[in-house]
Amino acid sequence: MPLGGEFPYTCITYSTVSESMIRIAPTTIKGIQRFPPSVLGKATTFMHVTTVCLVLLANIVEVPTVAVTVCFYVSFGLVIVSGFNYIYRVSRFVDEARQEREQELDERE
Repeated sequence: MPLGGEFPYTCITYSTVSESMIRIAPTTIKGIQRFPPSVLGKATTFMHVTTVCLVLLANIVEVPTVAVTVCFYVSFGLVIVSGFNYIYRVSRFVDEARQEREQELDERE
């Protein structure tokens, strides 16, 4: 099934990788022990799996191009929204970890 169209499908790959890097960042920051997934992150993962399954199915049977295109756009939108959500959450976790470290230092003095 030729997917054609004007949608730059590679942008989903780049945005997904970027979002994953943002998601991994908190685990590399000292003082943050856990970073639970968000509902938006889980929805994004679900939509990615759905999109991949639909594309694979489209290679076997006739699938309307609009269905595949909608899945790509929804996946891309969720990646963007989820990415901003993770940026917000990371900044909050970093700030909380910084405040905890400052409290520990104040208690030692």
